[in-house]
Amino acid sequence: KEYGRALDLYACGSCGFEFCPTAGDPTAHYAALSDAEYVGTTPQRVAQARPLVRQLLARGKIHTLLDVGAGAGNLLLAAKEQGISATGVEPCRAFAEAGRAQGLSIVCGTLPHPEITPPFDAVTLVDVIEHVSAPKALLAECLRHIAPGGELLFVTPDRDSLAARLL
Repeated sequence: KEYGRALDLYACGSCGFEFCPTAGDPTAHYAALSDAEYVGTTPQRVAQARPLVRQLLARGKIHTLLDVGAGAGNLLLAAKEQGISATGVEPCRAFAEAGRAQGLSIVCGTLPHPEITPPFDAVTLVDVIEHVSAPKALLAECLRHIAPGGELLFVTPDRDSLAARLL
C-alpha cells in the first residue's frame, strides 16, 4: 500500500481538537505500507531528529530511549550518535526491516509489545499520536515505559505551517 488516501477531518467546536472519526484503526494499513522515498531520505531525516535528541539531553541524563513509531529508525540513529541505547517500535514491516538492516533495534508492532522491556529514560513519539485510534491509551502506555524522572517527548504536526499550507 502507498500513501495518498485522504479522509475528512473534523474539529471540536470548543477546543479545536482535530480528529478523523471515519479512519478506524489504521494499524493494518501501516503494517502493509511501503515507501521507498521515505527510506531513501534517511540522512535528511536523521538531521531533523538531531535537535530533538539534543533537546532531550539538555533536560538531563538520557541513557536509554524508546521511540514509538520509529519508522526506519531516524531518531534512533540520531540517539545512537550521542551514545544513547535506543530501541524502536514500528507497525510498518518494511520500515522496521529497513531500520534493522542498519543495525538498529526496532521491533515490528505497537505498544504494548512483549519484546519492549521498560523502563526507559526517555520515550518519544514524533508525528505519531495523530495516527492512532486511541491516543489517550497510547500516552498511558508510554508513561508506563518511562523511568522515574524520565522524559516523554512528543511532536505533532502544525496544520498551519507553511509546508502544510503548501501541501
